[in-house]
Amino acid sequence: MQENEGNRATRLLVLGATLGLVLGGLGVLQERAEFDPELDSRVAATVNGVPIESAAFEQAVDLLAADARNPIGPAERTHVLNRLIEEELLVQRARELGVDQHDRRVRSLLVRQMIDSIVGKIVGMRYQKKSPYVSFRSI
Repeated sequence: MQENEGNRATRLLVLGATLGLVLGGLGVLQERAEFDPELDSRVAATVNGVPIESAAFEQAVDLLAADARNPIGPAERTHVLNRLIEEELLVQRARELGVDQHDRRVRSLLVRQMIDSIVGKIVGMRYQKKSPYVSFRSI
């Protein structure tokens, strides 16, 4: 019985991933390069109202640049942004399907990440109290 639930969750995740990739591909094929003047400069894109922050985009570009032999051009930057958009579409679809509610592995990962985040903030606050010259900003 539990194996069937695991298979069902896996099938739903694969279905959601496929749907996200198809939707992302359709968006790329439309070649919409419209500039939205209303978009905040700290936001690289929005996906169904969820912002992809410029800082996250630039960090992903920097990671690609670190591994690249040639300078990163506009095509590579567009590719990175498309991957971040596809990732957000997949996350949104997984949430719609309730994967975060029903899959024990996903729930375990979410709990672990939250614990690590909380512990990191506590350690940062303790360190900051010891050294007034060090400051942290939340990411």
